[in-house]
Amino acid sequence: MPEIILNTPSVLLSLDNPIRVSKKTVEQVVAALISSRHVLLDTSFFDGRTIVETVERSVPAPPSTASYAKRKSHERAVRSYIKNLFVQTTYSQHKDQTLHIEGVSIQHVMTTLYPEGKNGFLSFLDIQEMAGAEQRMDNGIHYPVIGKRLHPFFGVYYPSRTEHLELFATWLSQYTGPKTHATDVGTGSGILSFMLAKSGIAHITATDQNPNAIWSVANDSTCLDMTTIITPIHTDLLVKTPTTPLIVFNPPWIPGESHSAVGDALFFDKGLFSRFFDQAAEHLEPNGKIVILFSTILTLLRPDLPHPIERELQRERFKLVNKTKRKVKPSNGRRSKERVEVWELAFNHTEQ
Repeated sequence: MPEIILNTPSVLLSLDNPIRVSKKTVEQVVAALISSRHVLLDTSFFDGRTIVETVERSVPAPPSTASYAKRKSHERAVRSYIKNLFVQTTYSQHKDQTLHIEGVSIQHVMTTLYPEGKNGFLSFLDIQEMAGAEQRMDNGIHYPVIGKRLHPFFGVYYPSRTEHLELFATWLSQYTGPKTHATDVGTGSGILSFMLAKSGIAHITATDQNPNAIWSVANDSTCLDMTTIITPIHTDLLVKTPTTPLIVFNPPWIPGESHSAVGDALFFDKGLFSRFFDQAAEHLEPNGKIVILFSTILTLLRPDLPHPIERELQRERFKLVNKTKRKVKPSNGRRSKERVEVWELAFNHTEQ
């Protein structure tokens, strides 16, 4: 397991004149949260979920026809209110991390994030995310594309749908290039790295700027006995190593600001693709391939923005070898115009 410093949720040492959930009605608690008062959840995890759902219903949402920016602004506002709901945590002399609410256990996640213990107050939103991570660590998520379970850690992006993975699996099954090495850029849960390993790639470098993702991939590599095949490295995009015949990248698909490590996997800033392609040009072997998993969601949401891959191709540094698409399955009974994509690129001039 690599020695890295994990991203951990902020723990407040004290709260500013908090009100206790046990002494107020749900309506009073919600009003306090919306007015930016600190609220201490001292009852149960279930009560916390009820409060969160009530806040979400209490803040009028923009219509479905509203702009993407307005919808995201609403989501941020709701989250800022819910962030004022806290849970107390203490670290006993017996080295048991204890939450002062009933109905939830996050012992494994807490002791991993805070091995020396932590006294104070955690946001209930963080507790919710920790509870999800605890379940993933205990039970895993089965991905048919690798035929195994992965255990994404707290603060690590993991795919909840699989169309793009299935499309990439089809591309991998037809790949005839060298299988000596590949780099999985922005590995997240590591799913693409494990797919590459299953396809016969001898060694995979899995990079991510999120240290929790590196810890998570290292943990699953150990569980799946792949530590000699997959090497997770904490870095931004590519590492300064010898060239590689295959670079795989599943970037964020939507432009926007990120306020968390998981958000970094969902939203890209203006410079992301420029940095990626500049680094890829240095690290790709002359006859190597770049494979990018992308989506038409960008064009559907922001048709006014230039397409980052097409813009790079206009520079004629790389050429498009092939592009495949697949429909996205209906969600909640509603069909979508979105398509997931696999872009295969190569140098425009093989003598580079």
